[in-house]
Amino acid sequence: MSTQRITAGTVQFDTSSPTFAATTTTLNGAIDNVQTSITIVAHDVVTGTYIRILAEGGHTTEFVLVTGGGGAGVTALTVARAQLGTAADAHSNGATVDVPGW
Repeated sequence: MSTQRITAGTVQFDTSSPTFAATTTTLNGAIDNVQTSITIVAHDVVTGTYIRILAEGGHTTEFVLVTGGGGAGVTALTVARAQLGTAADAHSNGATVDVPGW
């Protein structure tokens, strides 16, 4: 189980296992393999969180790091692509996005 917590203003995330105890949302718009701005359906995502975009339609699963825009109810996020040993890939509108739980 992955864990995430905030300590002294820093988000700590255990990346030792890619298994998520996650809540789910979806991409709100397709992305290509180089885009660093993504939009998700309303969800609370903290900047500094790794989120997982699941494989769909021939595309591979990808972890991305939220580097900006995170916050309560925020849908527009800036991300660093291809994290935790995954490759950047295109993803379709409506692709499932896992957000780790607390």
